[in-house]
Amino acid sequence: MADPAGPALTLRFVAGPDVDALDVGRAEILAAVEGAVRAQGEGNVVLEPRVHLAPPNGGAGHFNVLRGHLGPEHVSGVKVVGDFVGNWRLGLPSELALVLLLDPGTGMPLGIVDATWLTAARTGAMTALGARLGVDIAFYTFALFILVYVAEQLDLPRSTALNAVLVGSAFQLFLIPFFGHLSDRYGRRPVYLAGALGAAVWVFVFFPLLDTRSAFLIVVAAVGGLLFHAAMYGPQAAFISELFPTRVRYSGASVGYQLAGVLGGALAPIISIALLKRFDSALPVSLYVLGGLLITIVSVWLAPETARIDLHEEPTDGRRIVQDPGRLRPT
Repeated sequence: MADPAGPALTLRFVAGPDVDALDVGRAEILAAVEGAVRAQGEGNVVLEPRVHLAPPNGGAGHFNVLRGHLGPEHVSGVKVVGDFVGNWRLGLPSELALVLLLDPGTGMPLGIVDATWLTAARTGAMTALGARLGVDIAFYTFALFILVYVAEQLDLPRSTALNAVLVGSAFQLFLIPFFGHLSDRYGRRPVYLAGALGAAVWVFVFFPLLDTRSAFLIVVAAVGGLLFHAAMYGPQAAFISELFPTRVRYSGASVGYQLAGVLGGALAPIISIALLKRFDSALPVSLYVLGGLLITIVSVWLAPETARIDLHEEPTDGRRIVQDPGRLRPT
């Protein structure tokens, strides 16, 4: 006679330490991402709109519920992310996440995975991307687009712009370590933000100085732009690295850094030239640079101060975006 209760249900819980024990490498992560992107392009992925749940907790936090199906792996899932900013006071990460994996054919649960680290690593990588995006756009405007603008728009010798950039670069030899030293003393964020705010203002001074056609003022324009770039670039490497604990520092920093290089640095000259040809004015270029810098300002403003973090320790007090407080453990 069949058991009226039905077959026994076995549910696997993959806790934080279990995720660590898997020791998944970068090659495996990239392969999984590529497979998922390919499946989405082929129409084998279902992504439902995110659902937002705000319980009556006085604004302490909220939940995001994400739902999806991955055809090639024959698995569906629901991810619940708790976003509770004040958790650092409890020694917990600001984001806690669980993924429920389901069999799409029977609806049977396959397992529950602690996804806190995965969610937090994504947040850290996006912060790194945003922090560098405006820096790259500004740099390629002050150091590269200046060559096109001076030679083609102002019809001056290209050497005029090259000499200006050379002088600005010589100043950076001293300015970058100087601003790095300031960030050690006063914090990464204040120095970084000062550079971003200065560059956001300077970009509207930069082109009028070039338009004077004065060799001296063109040098001033380049030096000023590269000065503010140095204020951002000086603390950048330390700031981005300190967003992540030791075990994922290289991978986490690399993802944000390289994506910003593509979206910011690689596209900036192309977009700037296209804007100049389309509008025959430097103002749209300045607004484009301003947009990138605003993303950087917001990213750095929302990030934690990292200058006082001991890189030899794994803090649990919320000072780092990607934390490792032991996470969720089975009981």
